Amino acid sequence: VTGVGESLTEGKKTKASNVYRKNAHYGPSAAVDGDEDTRWATDGDVKQCWLEVDLGKPETFDRAVIEECVEYGVRVTSFQLQARDGTTWRSFFQGGAIGRKLEGTFAPVTADAVRLVIDGDHGPTIYEFQLFAPKRK
Repeated sequence: VTGVGESLTEGKKTKASNVYRKNAHYGPSAAVDGDEDTRWATDGDVKQCWLEVDLGKPETFDRAVIEECVEYGVRVTSFQLQARDGTTWRSFFQGGAIGRKLEGTFAPVTADAVRLVIDGDHGPTIYEFQLFAPKRK
């Protein structure tokens, strides 16, 4: 596990807009399994996609760690994190390229589900997508 503390996404239910060749080995759960040797991947021609994580109950978080597989180049050109607010999704954090590892902090967000929405030049591959609760003082 790459973050500090326990990831709120680890082992949670996932779904994705696309999976590489519909191969379960590259399914969305690989991005939240705490194993940096597995990954969620999309087909190569995918330029926009999303990974959704159902947290099971409302959770509060203020940090994210996203690790992209860059062995074949940096494929993510921009991303945003969205929280489910009832039946709608609202963005709460966004950025450009992810690269090997991106660590982001933001104002605390409470949600029961989150989405990593990706734009890229070529199908992205994500090793890990983690969210962390605020540090206790």
